[in-house]
Parts: sequence; C-alpha cells; structure tokens
Amino acid sequence: MHTINKLYIWLVILLGITGCKQNDLPRHNPGTPIVIDRFIPEEGQGGTEMMIFGRNFSGDTTGVVVTVNGARATVTGINHERILLTVPEGAGTGLVEVQIGNQKGSSTVPFKFPPVFQWRVTTLAGSGQAGYADGTGSAAQFRFDRAPGLAVDAEGNVYVADAGNHCIRKITPQGEVSTFAGTGVAGYADGGADQAQFDTPFDVAVDQDNNVFVADTWNAKLRKITPEGTVSTVTGVGDIVGIAIDPRNNQVLVSSLTNGAIYRVEDSGNLTTVLQGLGWVSGLAINEEGILFVVETGKSVIHRLDLKSVVDGPGVSTIIAGMPGQTGWEDGPGASAKFDRPWGIAISPVTGMLFVAGDAGPYGGPWYDDGGNNTNQCIRQINPRGWEVSTFAGAPERGYVDGSLEEARFNNPTGVAVGPDGSVYIVDANNHSIRKIVREEVYE
Repeated sequence: MHTINKLYIWLVILLGITGCKQNDLPRHNPGTPIVIDRFIPEEGQGGTEMMIFGRNFSGDTTGVVVTVNGARATVTGINHERILLTVPEGAGTGLVEVQIGNQKGSSTVPFKFPPVFQWRVTTLAGSGQAGYADGTGSAAQFRFDRAPGLAVDAEGNVYVADAGNHCIRKITPQGEVSTFAGTGVAGYADGGADQAQFDTPFDVAVDQDNNVFVADTWNAKLRKITPEGTVSTVTGVGDIVGIAIDPRNNQVLVSSLTNGAIYRVEDSGNLTTVLQGLGWVSGLAINEEGILFVVETGKSVIHRLDLKSVVDGPGVSTIIAGMPGQTGWEDGPGASAKFDRPWGIAISPVTGMLFVAGDAGPYGGPWYDDGGNNTNQCIRQINPRGWEVSTFAGAPERGYVDGSLEEARFNNPTGVAVGPDGSVYIVDANNHSIRKIVREEVYE
C-alpha cells in the first residue's frame, strides 16, 4: 500500500479518536518519557504529510510541539501513539522532535529533505611549485610549461601531458602520481615506458582499449602507449596540440595548431582532413552522436561539426559560442559570449555539458605575448541545449584557492577533462597542479 494511503487511513482513525469526548482521551504522562519509534515517510520536502509512531503522546494537540530540524510543523491529528503532521517548508534534513510540556522526545534518524548538490574545487595532485617528483597529492610535482592537457579513463585514472618534464604522468583516483612513460629528458625514442622519450607533449587521450595517445608536439608526432607500457609512433603531424577519440568507432582525431586543421588518423597512419581553413586551433572533443567540437584559440571561438557530414572532403563547421576575433569574459547566449583565447575542451558523459579551459598558455599564452593579462582564469560551461555560456568555476583574476565554484581561483587553466562520474579535472598550469571539481550531495 502506498504511503499516502496509509497516512489517509491513520488520519481517519485519528479524526475518529479526536472526535471523542475530551475526558475519554488518553493523556500524556509527564512522568514517562516521550518515545519516537519511527516515522513515515523518511524523506520528502515542505508540505509532506508525516506520521510519527511512538508512545506517550497526547489525546489532543494542545501543548504539543513537533519540529523537523528545529522548524515547527503543523500537527493535524494526534492520539497517544500517533501524530499526523505537515512538514514545514524549508526545514531541511534533521531530527524529528516532539515536545509536550517540559518533556521532549527525539527520533534516532533524521527526516531527509531532497539532496542539494554543490560543486567543490579541490587539488588532486601537485605542490603549487614546478618540479619533477612522483608521490601522493601535494608530494608530487609537475612542470606545466606551454599548454598541457589531460584525459581520464573509465576507472577514473588521470593521464597528464607533463610538457616541461617531457613525460606522461598518471594519477590514480586516490591522488597517487607516477611517471607513466618518459625519462624526464627531452628526446625522441620508442620502446618501453621507462626508455621512451618525448619532447614537450601537449595533450593525451585514452581510447576504448585503454591505449593512451600522446600529442608529442615538439617532435611533431602522434605517439601511442599500450596498456602494457610500449611506446610507438603512429604518424607525423606538424604542430600537433590536441587529440580526441570518437566514441562511436574509437578513431583518433588530432588538431594542428598553425595549420588550422583537424585530421582523422587512419589505421594506416595516413591523415584525412576533416576540417581546415581555421585560424590556430587547439582542443577537441567528440560526443556520442559524432559531433566534433573544436576550440579555435586564435579567434576565441568554439566550432561544431557533425562528423557524419564529412564524406567527400573536409566538412564545414559552425561557430556555437564566441565572437570571432573579440576577446573578453562575457557570459550569455553563444553568439554574444566572449572568451579570451581558450585552449582545452571536454564533454561531460553525464550531462552533455561542454567545459572550456579559459587560458591558452603560461603567462597569458606562449604565442600571444600579452604579459599575462588573459581575462579568463576560469572554466567556462556551454549548454548543448541552446549554447548558453556561463562561468563554471573561477574568475578573471589569477590565484590558487580551493573551495566553492565562486571562491576557487586558477592560474592559467589550459586543460580540462571530465571523468565517468562527472567530476571535472583541470591542468592549472602556472600553479603546476591538477585540480579536481567534485559534485557533492548536501542535505540542507
């Protein structure tokens, strides 16, 4: 039987009881404790009808005070073992208490209001200082030169292009950092993970087989690291800076910064042009429907291209957010929003939201020579239902602060990725740290 039907039956009983003569009603015994055994329902919101079961209540509502999390409820029916009430609006999660005279009885478990979710910015790994050290949390050090990116696998492990240390780092969900591949010295060598060398890698991506692909930028190569730790060269790509995996078919797409082009990497290693004719491009992301999103950092805009439309020759993209050639920090509809040379982009597998890392490189961008005046020290969010742009976390000013989305501060966020649970990971380059934004359940 549904809870509401049960409450209705008890209401009828209570009304019958309270309709008896006042002298016939059982009275509260001030010498015996008030006991709350249980209540139904155990969760709800303001306006919910609740029934309390217990002992030593009263025969009428006079002098009976019931509270939920300290907020006074409206008692609509009562007998010696039952109280029917309406949960007050805005009470929040807390204990149920019944007071009669000087006596008070409390529930052992709280009545739960619907959970409220809030985001919190944390530091997953990194000390805030440039260096090269494995370890857990703040004991680890990175050297995030240029504009590095990161990726997350299905188990929540994070892979980071540690550009300044010329290697790929791995971070477990517990924050344990290790060197996944590379020697820490710039070079070019395939082989085992501990012998392979890279030169200023900019980005990584993980495919469905747990292969890690690396944009080995200064070597102008796409590299591949198998789950067993063998590093090989897939193909050559000039100015390769971004990688994305197509979730429909596990194909790899890469971006070439100064060529203004996006290429699909064929099994043979040959490159097929998917999009061309743009200014400097950087981050890539592909959703489950095969929609490619491209950051054109040179013009501070975000493009959209349906890969299903790319058949004979390169496709034609549309701008979904940003004003070409205009920089700034302005939220609102995509067509009027402004970015300031953004870099990385990611898609939430939970909500489909797009996240954009706001700053193209250290000191305001390694190619822009703006003296560190980039106004987007933040992560922006684009709603795929209408392309509305908002600031997700951070602000225009630089800093290094964990906390709420509004309190958090970053210093040159370049890479962004979203884990399988919806957590957002950020390369906070000038703070040489990996930040993690977690969604927490809070009962009010």
